[in-house]
Amino acid sequence: MSGLRSGLGLAIDIAGAAAWGLAAFFIVARLLSPAAGSLLGLALFLSALTLMIGARLQETKARQLAAGACPRCGSALRTDHQHRRWDAAGKAWLAPLTTWACRGCGFEQDEAIPCGSCPAES
Repeated sequence: MSGLRSGLGLAIDIAGAAAWGLAAFFIVARLLSPAAGSLLGLALFLSALTLMIGARLQETKARQLAAGACPRCGSALRTDHQHRRWDAAGKAWLAPLTTWACRGCGFEQDEAIPCGSCPAES
């Protein structure tokens, strides 16, 4: 079921990018020329498709990190979290830091994500 949902989502992404490309083609072909419409339509199609596929890849990586699986090799990740804390010298809150690390392949990623028990900024 997950493969079907992923494939259907990818098909919708491609159809959406094609719709934007066609809309750009028809508008620019009507206002300027068919050649300009073709170029702009193709450029918009490729840009939209790149954006949608990039977002899909980032969502997949975030889902794997949330599940505790390495995005590269699939093995278990070591998660470390440092809570938001007050820096007395700088008189400012330091950002929270969550780190995911894989011992198997060396993958490592840091994000400034607060947890539920991080103190609120005031």
